[in-house]
Formats: sequence, C-alpha cells, structure tokens
Amino acid sequence: MMLSFYIIKLLSQEIGITTEEICLTLYKIKLNDTFARLGDEFGISASKCKCFSKNSSYFSTLFKTIV
Repeated sequence: MMLSFYIIKLLSQEIGITTEEICLTLYKIKLNDTFARLGDEFGISASKCKCFSKNSSYFSTLFKTIV
C-alpha cells in the first residue's frame, strides 16, 4: 500500500497536481462514480470534482505507453 502512495506523490510532483486531485481522478477512472458521490467521498463540492476532465488529459499522456 505504501508503494501506491509513493507513486501518487511522484505523480503529484511531476504533473503539478495535488495528491487529492490525483486520487479523485484515479477513483473516477476506476469506479466511474458520479461527481456528486465523489464530492461526498472526498468532502468537497461536486463542482470541484470537475478537475477530472482537466486531469484526465495529463493521465492519458503519461499512461499512453502503459495502456
């Protein structure tokens, strides 16, 4: 489990996105949950969860070789 947090921290430093936004984006990718439920899960408003669309382009570029 510690390795996953280490990777998230590295991604945060490399991309310049907060670890919370990275976790939220990965959670959305994995579960395809609604923004309202993600907001409840992370304790933020649903409108703040819209960072997913911005961050998904960063992730697609980074993970293009893996996927």
